[in-house]
Amino acid sequence: MSGIRERVWARTQPLATSSLRIESCDDEASSGVIGLAHVAIDRGLTSLEFLRDFARR
Repeated sequence: MSGIRERVWARTQPLATSSLRIESCDDEASSGVIGLAHVAIDRGLTSLEFLRDFARR
């Protein structure tokens, strides 16, 4: 994991990675779904446009 973190942080701007978390997942079969859920929650809780679109449904 440290090698992955090292490369990501070396190739991006500090502002883009200030709140980035790179973690491993014990359940490999669900890791993509878990990652997607984290993104959806983060976007939903921080994007007013996303919340407005969701409320219209």
